[in-house]
Amino acid sequence: MAKNRKNAAEPVWNEQEGYWYHQKQYHGERKTFRAYILGVRGYNDCLAQEKKWLANKRREAASGKDSSEISYNIRVSELGEKWIAELKLAGTSRDYYGQYERYMRSYVYPRYGIRRVSSLVEQDLQDIILNAYACPVSQNRAHLSHKTLTKIRACLMTFLKYARKCGVSTLRPEDLYIPKQAAKSKKLPLQKSDLKILFSDDTTKYNGKIIRDWYIHAYRVAVILGLRPGELAHIQDKRDIKGKRCYLRGSINVHGEFTQGKNANAIRNYILPELAMQEIEVQRQMLKEAGVCSPFLFPGRDGEHLVYETYRANWERYRDFHGLSPRTLYEMRHTYFAINKSNPVELLKIMAGHSKDFDSFEFYGGELEDDSQQLAYIIDNTVRAILDSSDTSTPKKGGE
Repeated sequence: MAKNRKNAAEPVWNEQEGYWYHQKQYHGERKTFRAYILGVRGYNDCLAQEKKWLANKRREAASGKDSSEISYNIRVSELGEKWIAELKLAGTSRDYYGQYERYMRSYVYPRYGIRRVSSLVEQDLQDIILNAYACPVSQNRAHLSHKTLTKIRACLMTFLKYARKCGVSTLRPEDLYIPKQAAKSKKLPLQKSDLKILFSDDTTKYNGKIIRDWYIHAYRVAVILGLRPGELAHIQDKRDIKGKRCYLRGSINVHGEFTQGKNANAIRNYILPELAMQEIEVQRQMLKEAGVCSPFLFPGRDGEHLVYETYRANWERYRDFHGLSPRTLYEMRHTYFAINKSNPVELLKIMAGHSKDFDSFEFYGGELEDDSQQLAYIIDNTVRAILDSSDTSTPKKGGE
């Protein structure tokens, strides 16, 4: 016969009546749980009843709604849809919730969609990652990259956090790993010969004609300052360029949505290097000559904010026409770090919005003004040194 339990926190076996029982209280409300099963199974069943009741009470108290709205037996696909809907209501960007929605539909629902959330164990989540690596949904990939798998893992961890908040799971995954053979993507910078052409030739080929590239100064500023495409699009001339200081207040994503930027450090300001100021002045003159009146520093030809797809198409056309290294727009940002790799790392990270240890506005807010000025001077000299070097290996233009 099962041993009696003397600890009040555990179920107790009632020998006379033949059942396990346990009393629990939550904010003055007391409930007794019973299980008419002998041995460990009955003991665990009694604890499971208590766990379910407490979860419902906590969820009800947190939401102010009837606890039956989210059942303890809810399935993964049902809770996943509720989670994505809440992310949308919370005002998160389309990129953020859209990516999680794709991962759930592609890798989680097909495998565990009908499973009850409360039944998930850590190995189930590990299996999702391993299956995503072995059988990617994308037809043009044999395996997913390390970066993509890391994002899927983050999606699973965030989903489980939501499940715990809803009181339908207590699982806290700790050891989810990424397959060691998953390829780690490597971003490559523009080469010195590429930069010399970029900063000396503003022409491109469009419909068989040689014309001036509309975004040539945006490319150059992106390299000098290490800006993301969305940050370039967001800059408004009169609002964000004050003398030689640039204020980055947000970003415009690929969907045309105005956001607060990629992270907390994306909101920053700094003194512009002289080369960047020169490009901004020429950009202003180009807009004036074209009769384009726009609040944005780098608008489209219609005066509206820069559209990512158009910007990318223009860059690829310019790049291919001049025979530059096949780099993406984001690798232009990587070029900033590559050419400044011997310069003060922490200052560069802050300027580019990568630092996790500093508040950019506070860091450049007054007593450290000299650091901002020094950084602008250092970057200016670094880029000029590359452009003035004697490297003569220049690619040929497309068609030559």
